[in-house]
This record gives sequence, C-alpha cells and structure tokens, in this order.
Amino acid sequence: MGYPTRFVYNKDRKAWRPRETGYSIGRLNYTPPGVGQLYYMRILLTRQCGCTSFRDIRTVNDHVYDTYQVACDALRLLDDDKEFIGAINEVGELASGQQLRRMFAMLLFMNTMSNPVVVWKATWRLLADGILYHKRRELNISDLNINDEDLKILCLVEIQMLLCSNGTSLDKFKTMPFPEILKTFDYSNKLIAEALNYDKEEMAKLHDSLIHKLTDEQADVYKQIMDSVLT
Repeated sequence: MGYPTRFVYNKDRKAWRPRETGYSIGRLNYTPPGVGQLYYMRILLTRQCGCTSFRDIRTVNDHVYDTYQVACDALRLLDDDKEFIGAINEVGELASGQQLRRMFAMLLFMNTMSNPVVVWKATWRLLADGILYHKRRELNISDLNINDEDLKILCLVEIQMLLCSNGTSLDKFKTMPFPEILKTFDYSNKLIAEALNYDKEEMAKLHDSLIHKLTDEQADVYKQIMDSVLT
C-alpha cells in the first residue's frame, strides 16, 4: 500500500522509478464547510490511511462512527470556530445587533464556519440585540418582555430573511436551528402580545400559593378544567 509514496510510474517507459520530490499521490478538490458531510469526509481523507471503503474512512481506533463529522471530532480535527466567536464579540462592542446579524448571515453564506451552531450558541444574545427595543416600539408596549426562547426565534427569523435575500436558507445548514415562524405571530399582534406580557415565574408562584386555598369542590372543578385543556 505504501509503494506509490516511494515510487512513481512512468507511462512512456512503462516502468516504476524512485519518487524524487513530494509525497502527494493525487489532489482533493476544495470543499467548503457548508456542504456538510462531504467536507468532513475530505478532512478524513487527508488523515486516514489504507482505507478501502467509506466505512473505513469513518473508523477511528476500531470504532465505526455514524457520520464523518463525528469521526473528525474523535480525531480532534475540527476547528472550534473561536476566531468567529471572538470577532462577533469584538465587533459587538461597536456595532448594532442588526449589523451583527448581517455579519453572521454573511459568514453562513460564505461557508466559513466549520460548525455554525457553536458560534450561534455563544453569540446569540449579541445577535439578538435591539430586537426587544424594536418590538416595544412596533407594538407600542414600553414594558414588553420577551423570553429567551422567543427572542432566539425572532433573531433566527431575521437571519433567515437575510439569507433568503441572498438565495439561501437556514435549513441548508444542518446543525443550525430553524425558527418556528408561527411563534413570531404573538409578537406581531398587539392584543396577543399584551395578553402574553406577564412575568411567568411570578405567576407560577401566585398559582402555587392560591391552589392550596381551594375548597375540595373548587379543586375538583379546577382539575377537570386543567385535564380538559392539557389532554
């Protein structure tokens, strides 16, 4: 198997001769991270030796991994994208949330991040900056509160719109979450937003304190109503 690394075949003379320079047997085309498993397979092909099947490529220390990406991770070949996290944090000191969302969308579009969801999880609060402020102005509710999960969805919707304007979409990046668009309707209707604008933790404490004050008859009615709603 190691013969081609030491000798090169001369087609004209139909004979092998000792290799003079270099150890490259062939070339691998450039593959951007955004294409998914092909990118990770390419990385493995530069490290794994003696592979005769796709299964061999995914095998590390006699363990066959389900995907090329996981196999790369087992060999510690993946970048942690710290440079992109650092860049967003640095730019975030001066730029607006809208500008950061444009920056993140461009990084996605250019397929420069090896694992975009890692960058998203580390920087989503910066990327979502300004969304709450604009929703308060849009709905004219100065004390509007948006929980973290809904804020993430609203931020992802903004990023999705930027990607769509460039002919792509978040669903092209398999590790990235895709926003549930229906949940954003709650923050596009003032009446619904006002109805949902309460402190959930405070209301939960109030519920716990009041439920113990119910009579047996009231408790039975409460249980029937809750069972009907939740089932």
